[in-house]
Amino acid sequence: MLKVLLKGAAFGLGFATSCAIVWIVLDPLSAVTQSNQEQAAALTREPPFEAPNFFDQTVEEQISSSTVIALTRYIDGPNGKISILDAILKRNPGTEFYYEVGDQFPNSEYFSDPIDSRFGDGQVVFMSGSPATMRAAMSYRGERISNLGDMPLEVFLAKCEAEDA
Repeated sequence: MLKVLLKGAAFGLGFATSCAIVWIVLDPLSAVTQSNQEQAAALTREPPFEAPNFFDQTVEEQISSSTVIALTRYIDGPNGKISILDAILKRNPGTEFYYEVGDQFPNSEYFSDPIDSRFGDGQVVFMSGSPATMRAAMSYRGERISNLGDMPLEVFLAKCEAEDA
């Protein structure tokens, strides 16, 4: 009986030793394989696109980085105010822009409240890319653009014209 016990213990000890050897040999290889996989993933992964924050730019940089700048005005519509494209202040050559002066400009309408006039008289819309996609819209009231420190609309128009020159 003791002989069978010793045989079993020897077999168990041999099995445990062989498992330890296999683990010692294969574990560093798995770390190398994992490291190689991480390196390969890092090489094939494109770095994230980080566009500068549009609102951190100066007015001149905002104008320069835009492919289209449009001026809209609000008019009374069936359910509130709708936005009509009043002027195209800047349009880079070759830029696809699917609206013309007089078209209703989407996503700029609102339900009016007779007391609430915070939406102003219209918007200055900055777009980038081709086809042009909206980056920002800034309300104007009277002759001043509130999001640009109450810049007079006339000064903004002059900056747009200087950009085109």
